[in-house]
Amino acid sequence: MRVIGMDVHRAFAQVAVLEGTQIVEQKRVELEHDTVVEFGRSLRPDDELVLEATGNTTAIVRLLSPFVRRVVIANPGEVRAIAHARVKTDKVDAVILAKLHASGFLPEVWAADDDTIGRRRMASERAALVRSVGRLKSRIQSILHTNLIPRYAGALFTKGGRIWLEKVPLPKDEKAMLFRHIDEFDRLTGQLHDLDRQLARRALDDPRARKLMTIAGVNAIVATTVLASIGEISRFESAQKLASYFDIKPARYVAVYAMQRASTAGTFLLVWKDHFLNACQVRGQRRPCCPAFPSCPFLLLTSRLLAKRLQFSTGDVKIIEGKRQLIFAQLF
Repeated sequence: MRVIGMDVHRAFAQVAVLEGTQIVEQKRVELEHDTVVEFGRSLRPDDELVLEATGNTTAIVRLLSPFVRRVVIANPGEVRAIAHARVKTDKVDAVILAKLHASGFLPEVWAADDDTIGRRRMASERAALVRSVGRLKSRIQSILHTNLIPRYAGALFTKGGRIWLEKVPLPKDEKAMLFRHIDEFDRLTGQLHDLDRQLARRALDDPRARKLMTIAGVNAIVATTVLASIGEISRFESAQKLASYFDIKPARYVAVYAMQRASTAGTFLLVWKDHFLNACQVRGQRRPCCPAFPSCPFLLLTSRLLAKRLQFSTGDVKIIEGKRQLIFAQLF
């Protein structure tokens, strides 16, 4: 059996082939689709491939998995803590990865399956759309405020609010800018509603999501985000381990918000935490209905996602404590 160590960069990867105790080959592979597939064809079915978790790890794993026995993703933070090299080069890093795995000392991280990756992409796309819609609303309000226009009494982005916007006294160029923002707002809102329907259908087709939706405050969006973040629930030994994975703990115990994660889902955790906190704040309320229809009241719940909280307060943790136990019990 050979161990293939890959030190991955943005445009290339340095490869070291360890056979037995000797490095028998070192080369550089350009990270382009056809080149990576060609490299995969040169590998043996009993080879084991090792690489660190980084931005393009998912694509490399997907392309090379069919050609080898196993692909191992290493925890980059723990690898640096274990292996201290005076000479820091790409070749040395690739060799260290191969030797650590061959010796059994390589700190591994869990690799998400294709279904989990798809959920994460959809949930991240939705979070980006919500942020974009929020920015457009702020720009429209800024134009009105700059021109001393009083606040509209009702909901500004309803039919009545748009009729009111057409009548407000604005300079010609700013009025044109205002309606360009409104057109973009309509386009993004339409995409958001379409994505919500897709997420709802996906949740209704998944028995795990349906179980989660029996918890008060957990709708299709929250359930999908939970499943996207967790992946395989069996990798957590207890509900406490699940909570620790997401840094759910009182703010008084947290000095700095720990977003530096080894897994490729690190930046996704903030999306999960905001969704989950919103769900936990729905204490005695009726569970929202299915979000497959645009008029569904679940939009009132999820419109406050991405509140940019860096830490949970002690009170929030008390609410979360019960719900994380429920989630773990429903999925395990």
